[in-house]
Amino acid sequence: MRTSYLCVFCILLYSGFAITACGTHPAVEASTVTTTEGQALMDLQAARNSGAIDQDEYEDQKEEILDRYDD
Repeated sequence: MRTSYLCVFCILLYSGFAITACGTHPAVEASTVTTTEGQALMDLQAARNSGAIDQDEYEDQKEEILDRYDD
């Protein structure tokens, strides 16, 4: 009788490990990029100076940056 309880316990324990192993996912790394208002404005100015954006785009983006960091 004791042997049957031990067998049932082992089966349940093994089943639990098997189910747990099936449900695990590889670790996912999350990264957050934090840019200061000054850095964002410097990057924007560099884009304008290099010709990547024109003056109108610069003004629009600058306003968005200033609004974003206003909070």
